[in-house]
Amino acid sequence: MPVTYLKYKWNPPFNISCLVCKSLFRVKPTILRQDRSKYCSKKCQFIGQKQYKGYWLDKKFSKKHRKNLSIAHSGHIPWNKGKKHTYEVIEKMRKIKLGKKMSEETCKKISKARKGKKQYEMTEAIRIKISKNNARIWLGKKRPELSGDKHPNWKGGITPINESIRNSRDYKEWQKLVIKKDLYICLHCGEVDSRLEADHIKPFSVYPELRFDINNGQTLCKVCHKIKTKQDWKIIIEKRKSTVLDSSI
Repeated sequence: MPVTYLKYKWNPPFNISCLVCKSLFRVKPTILRQDRSKYCSKKCQFIGQKQYKGYWLDKKFSKKHRKNLSIAHSGHIPWNKGKKHTYEVIEKMRKIKLGKKMSEETCKKISKARKGKKQYEMTEAIRIKISKNNARIWLGKKRPELSGDKHPNWKGGITPINESIRNSRDYKEWQKLVIKKDLYICLHCGEVDSRLEADHIKPFSVYPELRFDINNGQTLCKVCHKIKTKQDWKIIIEKRKSTVLDSSI
């Protein structure tokens, strides 16, 4: 690398030739010591780095060098650990990638790189191990960190109380226990069918304290349950009328 000295009193700069275009450019002695004076511009730097891109291909670090690297990086906390992208950043990233497709040349390069490579085949032992690890641990259990206002789909509790109770785990468990208690038989017609339903003997809306009482439940088929519901509505209407009259007095 040719260096020409210019007349300056203190810390005189040097004229150095660029590695790419071979033109002379001035560099301070401090930068020269740090070995950062190789290119005259960003354009030349880009071209130069592109030329030496394949330098590390088929080259590996020695065991000693790898050990030194691991010791140097031990205890180091990355700057982005625990940080998440904001909604604005995610939206920007989405808009940038929107509608963009890979060119045919890129697709050909990817296919060429993957040719001859065998796909990873899992053994039976690995499959069993994965299935055990991915077992549904939370099946039938409530997750407090993902329930109520902590869930991402929470909309401020707009679901009616009646619907939320009927879709709850406790209610489904009550249905199973009632059908099991009656030995999977309809108590009205004696039908043994897969379409059995658990019914409240005393109506659900009139007696809220007996909603999860197993003794207040009976097993009915779909047809018998419809007939029973019509009878229940008569009781519910009478109850509502009596409450309105009591409130008016």
